[in-house]
Formats: sequence, structure tokens, C-alpha cells
Amino acid sequence: MEEIWTIAKLLSWTTEYFTKKAIGSARLDAELLLADLLGYDRIHLYVNFDRPMLADELATYKELIKRRAANEPLAYILGRREFYKLIFTVTPAVLIPRPETEILVAAAIEHARLTVAMRALDLGTGSGAIAVSLLANLPELQIVAGDLSASALDIARANSEKHHVADRAEFVLSDWFSNIAAQQFDIIVSNPPYIAAAERGKLQPELRYEPQSALYADDDGLCCYRAILANAHAYLSTKGKLFLEVGCNQAAAVKEIARSINKYGNVEFIKDYAGIDRVLIVSAAG
Repeated sequence: MEEIWTIAKLLSWTTEYFTKKAIGSARLDAELLLADLLGYDRIHLYVNFDRPMLADELATYKELIKRRAANEPLAYILGRREFYKLIFTVTPAVLIPRPETEILVAAAIEHARLTVAMRALDLGTGSGAIAVSLLANLPELQIVAGDLSASALDIARANSEKHHVADRAEFVLSDWFSNIAAQQFDIIVSNPPYIAAAERGKLQPELRYEPQSALYADDDGLCCYRAILANAHAYLSTKGKLFLEVGCNQAAAVKEIARSINKYGNVEFIKDYAGIDRVLIVSAAG
């Protein structure tokens, strides 16, 4: 007699299998993959625990399990990631948005509301998560979003259309400021590559699926900060601020880069959920 696989049995087996493969969120990932396949939300999995799986569903789910067990990020398998309460399309062409980056977005939104900011620049926009989140929360804002990858810009543009903010966004193929026309911005934001190149291959295996140029940087991970800070002051309006996400143990070094340029005013940091200085904020020179 052929074995019957119910939703409950399949989730139990998958959770155990993922745990053996050292997948950190084994149960959650099993549920999200199966819910996506069946077109359910997670609560409906529990409501339908005794539902038998069809043969074609099992075959498809098996392939999804293989991909996740090989450490392919869940966001790439599902093709989406939630960020700042919005759902973004993601592919291996773009970095997967992280919760830490929401701190940068929140800080930029607060500044924009206090100063009635009208124009923003997002450097290295990737999926467009930062740019689109700003536009979705600031109805009067206009943004220029640049990236070195044409494929990333396609994803960012699609996300701006998905969230109905494309009419206030301009996407530019640019290596930092290289193709950004001379103009003044009230906000400049960036989550640049900041993992030291020497760390490549030493971190969690999921990272090998993400665009390496969006993760790793030379000069102990500091080269992109040097490039951005060397030019950002010329693009900041009088009350403008630059918001940069920084890596662990990089705050002091990035702060020194900003101060050494001698073109900025106040320099401060916002800590992340672990108490690490995560977002550098520098003001236009007074």
C-alpha cells in the first residue's frame, strides 16, 4: 500500500531533515515552503493538517526541500522578502533585504518628516527596498536610485511599480556617483558592501548565493565608505543628511573616514537590535 503523506506528516519529516542539515529555522522554513506551494497562509496548514498531499505536490515540494537543504536562501526560493512591512520581489541578482537595514529607513523617514525633505538619493539600490520604502512612507518625496547592476535596477524598477511609487523614482546605472547629475539631495542613503574580502567563504553558506559584489569590499570592507564619503558632501542640501549602514566593528573606522574628509558637520550612530552601531548619520557641513 502506498504511503500517505499528510501536511502534518510532511512538515514533521521536513523539519527533522532540515535540522539534520543545520538549517537554523527548520520548522518555519518547512511551513513557508509548503504554504507557498499550496497557496495557503501558514494558519491554513494547521487547519488542514490531515489533508493528503497529491503526487505532483510532493514532487514539487521535494525539489524545494533540496534547494533549501543546499543552503539556497528561502527568499530566493520564494522569490520575495518582506521589508519594512512591504513585500519585495528578490532574485539572485539582488541582495536580500535584512532587518537591520530597516533601522536606516526609519531614521531617514524621521529626518525627512522633521525637515520636509523632498529629494533623496539611494546609492547601490539593489532590490529597491530602501528607496521604495522611503517613497511608500513619504508621499511628497522624489528619489534617484543608482546601481552598478542593470539586472538589479530591473528588479528595483519592478518593485517600485509593484508598490505604485514608480512615478516618483528615477533609476540610474551608476557606480556610486559616477552617473548622478550634479544636484542637491535632502537625504542620501546607502547600504554598501562592507564585508572584508578576506572573509569570503568563511561566513554562513547562504551568502554564496547572493551577488558577491553587493556583499564584499576591499580595504577591510571600507573601500565603499571611502568612495561614498569622498563625494556625498557635494550632493547634500544645506539641511541634508547621509545615512550609511555599517558592519560590525566598523563604526570607529567609518567615523574617522568621515571626519578626515573635513566636509561634514555632526557625526552620529544609531544602534541595531544587538546594541551594535549600525547606521552612520552625517550632516552637511554647517
